[in-house]
Amino acid sequence: MVLEKKKMIRRFLKKSTWAIALLWLGFGCKDKSQENAALIIPSYVLAEDVFIKLTADLALAESAASLNVKNVSSQQNDSVYAFNPFKEHGIAKKQYDTSVYFYSQHPQLYKQLLEKALNRLSVLQSKKQIQ
Repeated sequence: MVLEKKKMIRRFLKKSTWAIALLWLGFGCKDKSQENAALIIPSYVLAEDVFIKLTADLALAESAASLNVKNVSSQQNDSVYAFNPFKEHGIAKKQYDTSVYFYSQHPQLYKQLLEKALNRLSVLQSKKQIQ
């Protein structure tokens, strides 16, 4: 009789363990796109479209300056490459940095935004090649 109770308890524990494991896996593997859709972006964070445009423009500015596309001496570099994407977009660097921090806390969304910025750069490059 005691042996039967032990067997029943073991079977129950095995079944319970599997049930708990399946529940844990089910809740742990939620769809990340739904998570991003439900994400509320605070007002102090740049909107996604603004963030994408600014990120692409910052990449262009950095590339132009580092490649020295105008072939100027390093002493003239600051005056020749005097464009400022932050100023052009009317956004403070601090707000951009805050937005980068926020989006980096949500890696799936951040990755999507960076991919869109890259796509924007690709479109600009293809337009340039057509002209």
